[in-house]
Amino acid sequence: MKRTLVCLIFILVATLARSQNKVVDSLLHQLSQTDDAKLKAEIYIGLASAYYFGPKSLESGKKALEIAQTTGDSQLIARALIEVGWSHYSDNNVDSAVVYVEDALKLLNGSKAYQGLADVYNLRGVLFMTYGQLSKAEENYLNSIDAASLGHLEMAQARGFNNLGILYSQNKMYDKALQQHQQCRTLSEQLDNSIYIGRSYYNIGVTYLSLQQYKQAYQWLMRSVRYRTELRYFNGVAEGLVSLAELFFELRGSPVAEPMLKQLTLDGYASPFQLLDEAIKLPGMKDNTTIAMKVNQAKIKGLYAHKRFKEAFDLLEQYHAAEDSMRLNDNNLNAIADLKVIYEKELLTHQNHLKEIELKNRKYGQLLLAALSLILLSLLIFVILFFKQKKNLNKLKHEREINQKLSSIRNLKSRTANLLDEKNRIVLSPLSDINDLLDTPLTDSEYKILQYIASGQTNREISEAQFVSVNTVKFHLKNIYSKLDVNNRKEALKKIVTLID
Repeated sequence: MKRTLVCLIFILVATLARSQNKVVDSLLHQLSQTDDAKLKAEIYIGLASAYYFGPKSLESGKKALEIAQTTGDSQLIARALIEVGWSHYSDNNVDSAVVYVEDALKLLNGSKAYQGLADVYNLRGVLFMTYGQLSKAEENYLNSIDAASLGHLEMAQARGFNNLGILYSQNKMYDKALQQHQQCRTLSEQLDNSIYIGRSYYNIGVTYLSLQQYKQAYQWLMRSVRYRTELRYFNGVAEGLVSLAELFFELRGSPVAEPMLKQLTLDGYASPFQLLDEAIKLPGMKDNTTIAMKVNQAKIKGLYAHKRFKEAFDLLEQYHAAEDSMRLNDNNLNAIADLKVIYEKELLTHQNHLKEIELKNRKYGQLLLAALSLILLSLLIFVILFFKQKKNLNKLKHEREINQKLSSIRNLKSRTANLLDEKNRIVLSPLSDINDLLDTPLTDSEYKILQYIASGQTNREISEAQFVSVNTVKFHLKNIYSKLDVNNRKEALKKIVTLID
């Protein structure tokens, strides 16, 4: 009866305790108060669970297994095996964890030890998730929930809903994940289990974040931070602050972020970066490499989002330099390496983007330069053509003026010649008067030719005026010269004038 009472007290304290330290202190106190092997094994199992990971967790689990084996209680041995398996898993020794959990399952198969079955199937689900065998993980989580339901183990059911929700989130089945986390929350609140209440608040917030329902995500994440702060569960508080910071980094530049940033200020945080600073300042977080990695991973993402690449790279380099002093495990080191790969990839993407912008700017510059050169060339050609055209116009104007002057000169010359012609023109006497003075009279045709000669016309002009050939004109001239006894036109005209006078 006494053993049962002590055991019940232990379970009650472990369930209702509001922080890890309280759980550990309570268990250590119970351990000092009993010599019962089974109860000691139970307490060591509780300690292994309370320490969660690290040497103390593994040491407590192995001590529980050692004591449980002396009792011969298969169910107790199985529970100790499960806790050792958890400790190995938490220290990233997954293969060892598999060995212990399979041994536990062999002991529990076919039994009605529903608590043990719920625990072992839950851990198998976690391990299958680690190996990426998600369908087997889902099957084991469902088996865990079924075993918990048969044993009326609401706490184990809440845990199953929680882990199944995480599984669905990894498969990007966010609606189903949200449903599981809500079921976990409902059960946890009914049981007043602080650990799973805070965890469900956080998981609901993260799921809403994956669904890009940012307002709901903010509300649930902030709710988890407040709740876990009251519990002084600083690991969970830091986890929530990191996710809140990531939410704002994801929303950077979006109009959706404005009212939420105002709400963040009302909640006591000046900026997303302050959320990360506050997370790492929490008690025990500086020595918690897992939280430190999450904080700095989020900070690097934030620096990258704000295009503060140098600071992001320096932060990565600090982690590489501090690897030995931080005593990082393989998982942490792999996380750093993965983070650096992601950062360098994103930095390369950004640099390529800048190069593309530079090439575009250079191309636009070249096009602009070509356009300006073309404009200047066109302007130069226009100026050349303008002055050439102006020169041609001046030349034409000058030629026009010269032609006008030449035309004036020709007109003057023509008028002068006409005046001279009029002055020098010989007016012939009538044909009858001339024939009276000649021995051989002139014919009418010859008289007309003589008139044309007196007016100064050429043989060609006379022929055209008389519609006769030039030879006919010459024939008439020959006859005129013979009748007047002269040799040329000048003598002929002079002879006529002399005869008249």
